[in-house]
Amino acid sequence: MRGFKTTILASLLVAGILLGSDPRQAVLGAGFISDENDIITNPAYALDYDNFVRAELGDFGMGDSWGTANMLLGDNLAVGLHFNREDGAIYSMVDAEAGYPTPINGIGIYGATKVGDMNVGLGIYNASKKMKLDTEPSSGDETNAFTKSGVFSAIAGIEAGPIAASFGFGMNSMEDDDGSGNITKNDGGMQMYAEFWSEFPLSDKASVVPIASFNNYKYNMTSETSSSSNEEGDKSYTALSLGVAAHRQIKEEGLVSLGLSFDMMTDKDESVDGRVNTMTAMNLPRINLGLEVPFFATELGKSDVPLELTARAGMRKAMLTVKDKTEVDGSATTTDTENFSESNADFIALGMGVEIAGFTVDMTISENLLYTGTYIISGNNQNLSSKISVGYNF
Repeated sequence: MRGFKTTILASLLVAGILLGSDPRQAVLGAGFISDENDIITNPAYALDYDNFVRAELGDFGMGDSWGTANMLLGDNLAVGLHFNREDGAIYSMVDAEAGYPTPINGIGIYGATKVGDMNVGLGIYNASKKMKLDTEPSSGDETNAFTKSGVFSAIAGIEAGPIAASFGFGMNSMEDDDGSGNITKNDGGMQMYAEFWSEFPLSDKASVVPIASFNNYKYNMTSETSSSSNEEGDKSYTALSLGVAAHRQIKEEGLVSLGLSFDMMTDKDESVDGRVNTMTAMNLPRINLGLEVPFFATELGKSDVPLELTARAGMRKAMLTVKDKTEVDGSATTTDTENFSESNADFIALGMGVEIAGFTVDMTISENLLYTGTYIISGNNQNLSSKISVGYNF
């Protein structure tokens, strides 16, 4: 259970900072800054971009690389796909429940069209993994044993002028069968999530950006044999984030963004009969500062191939409050196993973008966001992270 909690706590510590491995949003602050990768969480955005292919290489050696492609089919229709992304509660669930494989080969498809003055989009996603045990290790006898996990999700989104919103759900499953009638699996596993994003102009060069997001899932584990069954209590997770940012255009295509947000997460574990453990963590507030400035533009060769360089810088600061309590039936006391408030570690990132003849390269060097995340107890032997993405617009 402790591993589950530190994973969940890490997700709060980086809330709103990263979308996948997008190096641009890693610097400027995901949520307040929108780009092509936001099509994943709101497919209605697909009509806002040209045809492109993009590979997010993430932290090298961390296994978080993925790709996406978008294609316009006329003025009113766009389709696309993304592959090898890890999306959904199942990835936290397999961390919490030992012995289940992590789903692989995640693939999603989406489409968007115009309905009146609105863009409307729909996307689906699936990832799974199944491991078979053909022989019993101790005896060498053949067996039908297997263990598997998977996720299927769907998301719908709209974009109407300066306002965009999306809503999705996911079904997450795990199962272990020893081939002799003993089965352990999760019951439930439904995940629901929603987000809201808008940008309202204050002047020709300034705007305000309010955002909100919600995420919730719940499940419990059940064990079945040929003669009996046992059901554990629920495990649930809820996260809420509210924020607002002010954007100011600088130069022709530059941007400075100052954002303020409130993030709250609650993890509740009732799996042990007669005992309830609840952890609540909050970032109150989280301050985000991002800067993006094109600093060099020219044309190369006789063909006048355009080249543009963009510099980026960002920082984050938050006050973290954590309360972890345990309640036992029949006991008049509540045990606070953790209860602290502290200034979260500063996050500073520098990045650069290169665009030449439709090809794009985005790079970021930053402090590793998990330095105070999953390593909050043991510490990490290094705290630098590098991210890179490559793409082509056509």
